[in-house]
Amino acid sequence: MPKKTRVLIAGAGDGGKYALQELKSRHSEKVEIVGFVDDSAALQGYKIENVKVIGTTFDIERLASELGFDDVVIAMPSAHGAVVKRIRNMCETAGVECRILPGVYDILTGESRVTSSIREVRFEDLVKRDPIKTNRNEVVSYLQGAVVFVTGAAGSIGSEIVDQVAHLKPRTLVLIDRSENGMAELLWNLEMDELRNLVVPVIADLQDEKRIDDLFSEYSPDVVFHAAAFKHVNFMEMYPEESVKNNILASDCLFRIALEHKTKRLITISTDKAVNPTCVMGASKRFVELLMEEYARRSKYTKLSAVRFGNVFDSEGSVVRLFRKQIENGGPITITHPEVERFFMSVSEAAHLVIQAGALSQNGAIYVLKMGDQVKILDIAQEMCRIYGYDPDHQIQFVITGLKNGEKLSEELIGSGEVIESTSSEYILKITNKRRSNWTDMESDIQALAKYAECSDRTSIITMLKKIIPEYNPAANDSC
Repeated sequence: MPKKTRVLIAGAGDGGKYALQELKSRHSEKVEIVGFVDDSAALQGYKIENVKVIGTTFDIERLASELGFDDVVIAMPSAHGAVVKRIRNMCETAGVECRILPGVYDILTGESRVTSSIREVRFEDLVKRDPIKTNRNEVVSYLQGAVVFVTGAAGSIGSEIVDQVAHLKPRTLVLIDRSENGMAELLWNLEMDELRNLVVPVIADLQDEKRIDDLFSEYSPDVVFHAAAFKHVNFMEMYPEESVKNNILASDCLFRIALEHKTKRLITISTDKAVNPTCVMGASKRFVELLMEEYARRSKYTKLSAVRFGNVFDSEGSVVRLFRKQIENGGPITITHPEVERFFMSVSEAAHLVIQAGALSQNGAIYVLKMGDQVKILDIAQEMCRIYGYDPDHQIQFVITGLKNGEKLSEELIGSGEVIESTSSEYILKITNKRRSNWTDMESDIQALAKYAECSDRTSIITMLKKIIPEYNPAANDSC
């Protein structure tokens, strides 16, 4: 008779009861439940279907030594990432496997790897900090009753901004995106019964100056959140003219029209890749930061600011989504370099930072979130494997593909000549550039870039970007 798998269940609440029932109901001759652990003092000694709570999660190592079980099943669906990590670390020290519900039995016995039955990977599972909790009331005052534009409204960040702003009671919320499919999905996901008289969906291209000017004339926005941009490093290396058109020229058009119509606030989204850029996308976003600063200098009414992000967790095109798909397919998992690391933030944090930047309201400022330490992409991939029930050292293949053009091993948040200052928010820093002088040739530089982009003169585009952004060094990317 084959040896039974001895299992300890972590969590004696509803999740633990579910785990017990599932394991007992499926060929119970293969699995033996040795007990529960739970951190609630009230549950110590309590029995569920004659299985006793024999300690807390802090006792796992001791119990493993005393009872000799093979697996710990974490049956705490609402547990914080820090708790899951602690339990996983204790299991590793004790030399036992660690799994997460649901789908427990199939994962334990190896009969199935159906990852759809496991809960979604959460931000705090993979990033070494809990999500930042901020007070929504801080930003109500400038958005309540306001007319708000969101560009790139159908994207990951744009749609989250839309959702958060919609609950702050603006008068009108104009959603601008050129993707009709993306817009349709955004509207499906919104609570349309409540927002029907609030939301105005608009299919438009930000490079269409007359169309955008007409929208400003029709709605007279008080606040603009500019989230529209091309963000994929690899594609923008291949097609720098598109980065110029969609990132630089579209932003220039939007900034200029906002000033002409005396919009009160405009907040544009940037990236940590704009700091000492080695890729076209990063250089284009640094260019937009400089545009924002120059328009801020010239503005007598509109307050402009920018927000730098790290990688947004589980956004469109993110490594989390890629790894999830690769794990569902049984591997291999592709990593560009074992030492690559990135700053991460959740999409809700990203959206709130944008909204908070508008509340801080300092003209010409660049803001950045305190995102903690950078996280190795390899560590994220390995942790996702464990969460989905795989041993990353033995049960799934990793392939190192090599860094792509323009890709760095590590990102930066602060550039040369920039100074960090605190703000009224404990989680947000302000960045100022003490070396930048007025950009007297801005218009002619933009005209030159537009000309080069129109005829796809990629060499001249790179040369012009290097002239305007001296720290841009495409030859310095870590793949060279």
